[in-house]
Amino acid sequence: MARFGLIALLTTTTAQSSMMVMAKCPPSPDDQTCIEVHAPVTCSNKEYMNCPYNNSCYANIHGFADSDCCPAVLDSCPEYYRPFLCGTKQCRYDNISCATAAGFKVKDCCPAVEDVCTKEHKPVTCGWNECPYENASCAAAAGFNAAEECKKVECTNDKSFQLKNNKKCAWIGNGSEKRRSKHCKNNNVRMSCPVTCGICCEDDPTFTFKINRGVMKGCDWIDEKKPKRMEYCKKLYISSSCPIKCDDCKRLV
Repeated sequence: MARFGLIALLTTTTAQSSMMVMAKCPPSPDDQTCIEVHAPVTCSNKEYMNCPYNNSCYANIHGFADSDCCPAVLDSCPEYYRPFLCGTKQCRYDNISCATAAGFKVKDCCPAVEDVCTKEHKPVTCGWNECPYENASCAAAAGFNAAEECKKVECTNDKSFQLKNNKKCAWIGNGSEKRRSKHCKNNNVRMSCPVTCGICCEDDPTFTFKINRGVMKGCDWIDEKKPKRMEYCKKLYISSSCPIKCDDCKRLV
């Protein structure tokens, strides 16, 4: 399932509201060299909201990054309000019909949190497509019966998870804080790498690693003879699986 990330965009506007939005969007540059492909997007950033363009090329020319833009609704959709967030960029639509009219599959969308919820970091996934939420309270605010439809996310990094560049949770956590902040804004990363993103901090009780002569040891073995065995924590795959024993608990980003 494609999880959602940071940018939340409304992509349905009337003709009148579109004119109002355009007045608040970046001015048109003199040199426009885009191919006239009709693949409309709506873009927002810290300065501008809901700016419509014929395709992502025009959006880029006007100063928007691809991550600032979401597909616009191409077909008509009902006018009822039950918002959904879709894809890795958390594209926001008034309802699931509008989301599918923008090209998303139902499995790539999750109900948005429309009410106040607690800020505790006890992540859960809910429903048949495992929609991720920070906690059961937020899941309930999104319309789920948390007790029956949600399950707790275990506090271990998913070793099978990979970014598009084939990098894993350990790589995200080993870089600068800028790298963690960038990737952990994506909910798919947050739920797959909860230790790396600072959502929780627990040693993986199932994790083992090889020492001399092929002997396998777990996280507790490091703790038995500190600081001598802390040398093993220099290996990313060990420190990310044994954050407590390796003194590597991350702050929440």
